[in-house]
Amino acid sequence: MKKFPNPHTKNTFAVLRRQAKFMLKLHYRNYIDSVSSQAASNPKGFWTMINSRRKGGKIPERFHLDQRTASGPNRSFLFNEYFQSVFTPPSNSYDFDALQVESVCPFSLSSIATTAEECLQLLRNLSPNRAIGSDLIGSMFLKNSAPSLSQPVATLINRCFSSGYFPSAWKAANTPQTCGPPMEMQTRTDVVCFFLREE
Repeated sequence: MKKFPNPHTKNTFAVLRRQAKFMLKLHYRNYIDSVSSQAASNPKGFWTMINSRRKGGKIPERFHLDQRTASGPNRSFLFNEYFQSVFTPPSNSYDFDALQVESVCPFSLSSIATTAEECLQLLRNLSPNRAIGSDLIGSMFLKNSAPSLSQPVATLINRCFSSGYFPSAWKAANTPQTCGPPMEMQTRTDVVCFFLREE
């Protein structure tokens, strides 16, 4: 009673506190509903909310898959293997007769070309901390060998553009890749994917 010598003050405080708690719950529920409903169009906002609610480190020290355990840099191999096992490639059943190619892709791959300088920049931006790809060549090797590899890679990519054919091995990856700006290149598939983006 020392805090509230006046009963009216105590009652007013109780009412205001109850209203504040109600408003906080209401606004928090609206925020959760808003972020959840926009997860498909704004995945970054969704994962920011999820990560803000997590306690402790984001990545555990040890990973377990079936009967195996990995720690340190080898954790990426288990991630890679797990995602490969659950990834379902998209169906390639397209009705090419109904597809108006000119409206979808108004340019020809044979008119696209890249330079050794572009390849050098992209190879240097590969993340060295990723698991090796299906070619069993580590990103660290490609990154460190970028000055020597940039010209042959540019020549190879330009030949693929001019012929309109990319080897199926280039499309093989243990995990699905995403295309992003050059500074976000994670894998070799991202490098090829960057060149295929519409400018």
